[in-house]
Amino acid sequence: MSIADAHGQVFGGHVAHGCMVRTTVELLLVSVAGYSFAREPDPQTGFMELVIRGGGGAPRPDSA
Repeated sequence: MSIADAHGQVFGGHVAHGCMVRTTVELLLVSVAGYSFAREPDPQTGFMELVIRGGGGAPRPDSA
């Protein structure tokens, strides 16, 4: 697993034996004025992926 702090530094490690990972987990803990976060279906995978809008740019799909 990987976790990043507010400065973008990434920390990683292993998940314990026996854990089943079926897809990525996206956990967002922040309040950002002028941005909206939504889930939209990805045409390639069919998964509902995180899409971020705002800040004057075009919608940008983010992946973990």
